[in-house]
Amino acid sequence: FAVQKTMFLLSFVAASLSGGGQSSGRGLWAAPFDPRISPHEYAAPKRKVGVIVVDHGSKRAASNERLEKLCEVYRERVRGRWVVKAAHMELASPTVEDAFASCVAEGCEIVVVHPFFLGPGKHASEDIPKLVQAANDKFPQVKAVVTDPLGADPLILDILHASVKDAVTREDASSGTKKDPFENSFFGSVQAAMERAQAKRRTTTPTPDHQPNDDDAE
Repeated sequence: FAVQKTMFLLSFVAASLSGGGQSSGRGLWAAPFDPRISPHEYAAPKRKVGVIVVDHGSKRAASNERLEKLCEVYRERVRGRWVVKAAHMELASPTVEDAFASCVAEGCEIVVVHPFFLGPGKHASEDIPKLVQAANDKFPQVKAVVTDPLGADPLILDILHASVKDAVTREDASSGTKKDPFENSFFGSVQAAMERAQAKRRTTTPTPDHQPNDDDAE
């Protein structure tokens, strides 16, 4: 399941890099991006591209290392076609400025920065773009692009659903029960509600052998 979530995340990042960010013009690929297709099927851009995935940053080393590991997997996925770097907005290094300079040092002419945030809040929409601009000012010959945050993609619901489904599966396994998938679905819940309503009507509807009278109302 962890591998599936990682692949979902990588699809979102790659989709963002295809042209949905805050830069004008066409995306890095001429063809529309389809997350079901490997990025290797698309034509590589003519200019060397650097990708910086930026999270908030934490005082906990384990949290920062998690982003590093995700970038390692992403780096392997693109197989050297792009230069992939992790960066933290604050509280930890490498910073956005460090990662940007590293991309330039490796010959990148385009640097795409992806805010690894769920919502378009102040960090994703203001703070990170300002940090990118400050870094870009030192290398004006380099094109900088900031994508939409991770949570802007509707495919994030796939991760949410997969996480919830995994939790329910583990809970059912620990309690020794295995429930019918239909029973846990929306239509299953509707059917159950209808059955309860029908059962209630059967117990309250008068029969021909019993006519309601004043005593029944008491």
